Amino acid sequence: MPEDTAAQIARLQVEIAALRQALQSLVALPDLAAPFRQQLAAKEAELISLGGAAPPTTSPIALSGAQTGDVKIGDMAGRDQIGQQTNQTIGGEANVGAAVAGNVHGDVQTGGVRNEGLIQIFLQAAGIPAPSDDQREIVADYLDSLARRCDQLRLRGVVDWERKRGKAPDFTLSQVYITLAADAWVTIRVSPDQDSFTPELEAGNPDDVLPQDARRCVADAVGDARRSRSPRDRPDDLAQASAQLQRPLLLTEALSQRHRLVLLGGPGSGKSTFLRYLAVALARAGDAASDVPGWSAGPLLPVYASLGAFAAWLPRPPAPAYDDSALWRYLLSISEHETLAGLGDALRKAFRRGRLLLLLDGLDEVADPALRAQVAAAVAALADRHEVFVVVTCRSRSFDGAVAAPLAGWDDPVTLAPFTLGQICHFVRSW
Repeated sequence: MPEDTAAQIARLQVEIAALRQALQSLVALPDLAAPFRQQLAAKEAELISLGGAAPPTTSPIALSGAQTGDVKIGDMAGRDQIGQQTNQTIGGEANVGAAVAGNVHGDVQTGGVRNEGLIQIFLQAAGIPAPSDDQREIVADYLDSLARRCDQLRLRGVVDWERKRGKAPDFTLSQVYITLAADAWVTIRVSPDQDSFTPELEAGNPDDVLPQDARRCVADAVGDARRSRSPRDRPDDLAQASAQLQRPLLLTEALSQRHRLVLLGGPGSGKSTFLRYLAVALARAGDAASDVPGWSAGPLLPVYASLGAFAAWLPRPPAPAYDDSALWRYLLSISEHETLAGLGDALRKAFRRGRLLLLLDGLDEVADPALRAQVAAAVAALADRHEVFVVVTCRSRSFDGAVAAPLAGWDDPVTLAPFTLGQICHFVRSW
């Protein structure tokens, strides 16, 4: 058997064993296990095509108590499954109950965190340099309410178990969230010597680590044709640059750099989960917003909204106006419902000065394709008003033609990358 084929078989056997372990851990959570089961089937088929034997199965893990019960994806964050990774770094004072897994940096506490840094930044951007205590309290209550709502992870079996025992559900998205990456890679370094990358490649094997630590080498026999070139580059330097060390592009990084982002993916790939986690992270991060992996845009006031709910919010007869004004009224409505009442003018001023982050979820949930295109046009028009940060999620197959056209002026859409073995293993450990 050729050495390359033998290595492929060995790698697939390891991945299949890890996927089986993940599925044993999720035996009571069939919806959550679905993406792992799909990957397992694909890898087993690939192994058979190479003539390899699958690793022996092991006995399933018995689960009881809080681990049992049905899971409904509609009850989970944003209708998307939790498909992410976990690497925990907690500094300062931390309440462990608030950070069991995931990428958590800085001081972490449970609900009720008062985010003084973001409160002050928002009020200054809103033209209120000397806010009253009541105004500060309104913003604090809004951030706390938003974080609590977006952090909910309603797994039916766990919630029922907690309710029967008279305790409030405390199983949260923050506890199991793991960093998500795009299917694009970023070049870190270019070198004519691939061997110089060996230590970083060994330490950054995607089968072992999370996306922010993963590395790969891309060889280019004719030079680094894909790297952006500077007028100062010498032709002989480009000809010698035959290998690139790359890392995955994090979703937080893509949004920070682009300001406006369309995030695509299949059902259950983590689109809504990413938006909800980012809302929670920024609502609680304050001055430490830069500690969110890949985030470089600083503190922003998050506003989370469902575009499907927006379409349902507008009255039907007569024909409603699905324009940017209607979308802004809806955002004001839900923000005031989240206890930001009385600060509508302040929200408008902060929006004009680019200190809001609009997290607009589920463009595909607008069922009528014609209405979906109108909602997309409303989003584009609202974003064009000012230098605002905005991210829109949509299923890949629903983003084309008239729906994609209004957002064509933005950068190319970003697609969520499939789970790596490293992400799967970290998720299983955190669960």
